[in-house]
Amino acid sequence: MSYLLGPDWVGIFNYVLVSACKPKFFAEGSLLRVVDRSSGKLKLGTHMGPLQSGVVYSGGSCAEFSRLIGCRGKDVLYAGDHIFGDIIKSKKVGWRTLLIVPELANELFVWKQDQQLFERLQRLEAEMGRMYLHCTLAASDSNPGPPANEVQRIRADIRDVVRQMDTAYGFLGSLFRSGGRLTSFAYQLERYADIYAQRVTNLRHYPSNYLFRSPQRLMPHESTVTRSATTAFANPSGGAEGDVAGDAAARQDGSPVEAIAATARLAMRANSIVERGRERRTSAPSVEEVHLAASMVSGEESESD
Repeated sequence: MSYLLGPDWVGIFNYVLVSACKPKFFAEGSLLRVVDRSSGKLKLGTHMGPLQSGVVYSGGSCAEFSRLIGCRGKDVLYAGDHIFGDIIKSKKVGWRTLLIVPELANELFVWKQDQQLFERLQRLEAEMGRMYLHCTLAASDSNPGPPANEVQRIRADIRDVVRQMDTAYGFLGSLFRSGGRLTSFAYQLERYADIYAQRVTNLRHYPSNYLFRSPQRLMPHESTVTRSATTAFANPSGGAEGDVAGDAAARQDGSPVEAIAATARLAMRANSIVERGRERRTSAPSVEEVHLAASMVSGEESESD
């Protein structure tokens, strides 16, 4: 530290603690002792009083250190470069976490330079999904399944794009991505790290009271429903008009996944209409109600809809 920052490096920090023995520091910890800077040896006895500036301490525990500095949980932002020893352990004690990822510079460079590879991979995976859209477990004359040669061609193209992406990142490939999927490290980063950066000095670009907020993410069942369809389903009157309008908007979306979801919703609402008619009277449902339910299941747009 004296070589990097000069002989007065201790004055840069409020408190200095070394030899924390992570991840033991976040559990039972060790004895908190004072370091003799002139000799580098530990002084006898356990430090019990308040921490002082300009003094180097050794050992201790997370709970004891938090008590001595008067901070708890979210008051602390802990920066580290090890996903388990630093981030996961400190996150479990309630501290905010900043993961240092030096490889982030190369990841961003490749992401900007070879964006067309990611877009091509998305198109190929979407094309593969469309080919298997109407397939069933048992093939028949009416549903023979996708052509084998086309499936093999798309799979070969996907492997080629993934190979180009891995080559662009370097010998070991990407730290965050494996083709179109996230790596285990990326999943752990998203779960445990509040923020992450290439180096800790990136924080100098933000004021000390800056609030970092992550962008809103949609779950899979939310991303497959259009906003217009969701609004129509929330009809407070409980009538069938909102249901039909929402499903009609969903069918116009053109998404293969949305088409399947819309068909399932139409079938459920058709049964609901017939059941409501049976509850209102003991007689059988009218011809108009049966026609309305049938048209909803088939996806027809009629005046009765």
